[in-house]
Amino acid sequence: MQENYNVNNIYEWNTDDCSEYNIMSKLQQMKMVAIAYRTAHNCLDQLITHVLIARFTGQLKGWWDSHHLSEKDKKNIFQSVRVDSLGESILKDG
Repeated sequence: MQENYNVNNIYEWNTDDCSEYNIMSKLQQMKMVAIAYRTAHNCLDQLITHVLIARFTGQLKGWWDSHHLSEKDKKNIFQSVRVDSLGESILKDG
């Protein structure tokens, strides 16, 4: 099955009743949407993260909104950056 995404839409993310394989597939879809948003709209990763989280539904939303994560954990997610094989931050501006 092939998914198509429009960079001007916001998608709903729900993992209820999904197998582990389907959850991993959903995470890949979220990554593709994030890359599309970044490319088309030149958005910061933190903004894209907010957009993705805003459309969590079902158990995923309950997990995010409940006390499973502390505010510090959520802040760390929003401020996270990619690192290379040497542990150096990969930043958009180099």
